[in-house]
Amino acid sequence: MKTILFLSLFLVTPFVNAQVIHESLKGSIEELSSIGEVDIKCEGSDQAQKSTIPIQEKHKYVELGIDSVEMTNYKGLELSVLSPEQVKKIFEQINELEYIPKKYLEDGCYARAHEVFLIAKHNGLSFGKAYSVADKGLLYPKGKGEQFHKSFKGWRYHTSTVALVREESGELSPVVFDIGASEKAQKADEWRQALSLSEDRSDVIYKKGEKIFHDSYVEAPDRSLLKDLKKTQDTIDELGYDEYLFMLEQGWL
Repeated sequence: MKTILFLSLFLVTPFVNAQVIHESLKGSIEELSSIGEVDIKCEGSDQAQKSTIPIQEKHKYVELGIDSVEMTNYKGLELSVLSPEQVKKIFEQINELEYIPKKYLEDGCYARAHEVFLIAKHNGLSFGKAYSVADKGLLYPKGKGEQFHKSFKGWRYHTSTVALVREESGELSPVVFDIGASEKAQKADEWRQALSLSEDRSDVIYKKGEKIFHDSYVEAPDRSLLKDLKKTQDTIDELGYDEYLFMLEQGWL
């Protein structure tokens, strides 16, 4: 509205004092310029939420505040060993990052998992990937039905990031950070069972963090995968899920 007002001012009153117009425009431009600098409040990292930072670069600005931790080999992977307190802190901080798309969970687990891997790597932590793969049928997250579209039948596989937690007894257990689909970090067995209708329907496969999919050689050691996922989420918000699925089936998207 301000821009239109100022254009009208030039067209209708060409003899208005130039200095007055200059000062008005200067204030408007400064106000508009500041819009892109607005921060979104977040416990994890304020810098990462700045709208001026491209989404594929935001992981570089997330500071978890975790001191250096030991690493150990687990199933051929070098994984960070965390305390239960560190596990809780990391999950809560990353789960609060608003730039990670988690509104529509039907797809995109690979991109969310990879973002967590990149955030961990930026903070000097070594995370791997855990894949829950259905032996038969499909995986469905228990207690999450209301978050999915009526057309969602389940996943053939689901992935997230994994590290190790040291229990009070000293025992090491794999712990999964399933941002979006879980309310907290879970031990791998708990995570697998929460995605299955019965204990024998899935198994957990572990891969290094650079891997994108469990059944391919594709790796992205330093590249965020959120850009396309964010575009999909924005499209669904604009069209509605039913219209989005229709246009997708027609090949129009």
